[in-house]
Amino acid sequence: MRCQRFWKYLEPIFSSDDIKKKMPIEHKKFEAVDRTFRNNMDIIHRDPYIWDTIDGDKMNLDFHFCNKMLDTI
Repeated sequence: MRCQRFWKYLEPIFSSDDIKKKMPIEHKKFEAVDRTFRNNMDIIHRDPYIWDTIDGDKMNLDFHFCNKMLDTI
């Protein structure tokens, strides 16, 4: 939920070309988060019950990665 909340807030900001130019390092970090977040959301969309089995798996690690990256942006 935390990742989604921050992603939802930052996505329209980092979609701006002006922000991409002014904050290139943060933009690259957000691109990594965006790619990971969207891929995981596609997987969850295809199989909503996968969430029940994510403890300790790659998706859980991906969301921890995204949260850490979002904290640095």
